[in-house]
Amino acid sequence: MSLADQAIVKIHQHLDDGYRPAQLADDLHISLRTLERGLADLFDCSPSQLITAMKMREARRLLVTREYRVNEVASRLGFSSPFYFSRRFRTFFGVSPSQYRQVGQGGG
Repeated sequence: MSLADQAIVKIHQHLDDGYRPAQLADDLHISLRTLERGLADLFDCSPSQLITAMKMREARRLLVTREYRVNEVASRLGFSSPFYFSRRFRTFFGVSPSQYRQVGQGGG
């Protein structure tokens, strides 16, 4: 399994907590610098950006199902507060989680 695949699997296993790049590197048995270089080469992003992107994509998926309220999505993805989650979601997709849910598939 490639570094990218391993990183994605590990991040997916930790979507519900405050997973950090240093923890990811430890879990993959590589240095943080090796992880940073590898992800930069593969995805042109940092480990933090990859973790955020995966959380935001999962948030989008959960919102579209309409099974969870915005605050529940925030909690399920390990965000410290619904307000912080909403801010991050808006920055990532350009619309608030509530707006995204109202239009169904949103704009992202």
